[in-house]
Amino acid sequence: VQEIYASGFYANNVVVYDGATGGYVRTLMTGADGLGGARGIAYGPDDDLYVVSINNDKVLRYDFESGTGMPP
Repeated sequence: VQEIYASGFYANNVVVYDGATGGYVRTLMTGADGLGGARGIAYGPDDDLYVVSINNDKVLRYDFESGTGMPP
C-alpha cells in the first residue's frame, strides 16, 4: 500500500498517510475547500477522489492533476 486516505469528520479534512510507515504525508482537503463533516471517501471512474460532506449536503471532488478540491 503506497498511500492511505482518511477523512476527518470533526477536523473537516482529508489527510494522506504513508502506507508503509503510517506517517502523515499531507492534507488534501479542508473546510476552506467547502468540506463540512467529511464522512466518506471513494475513488471515481475518473481517478479523482470524492468526499461526502454531510454537514452541508455536498459531495466534493479532489482532482489529483490540478491538486485542488472542488465541487464535482
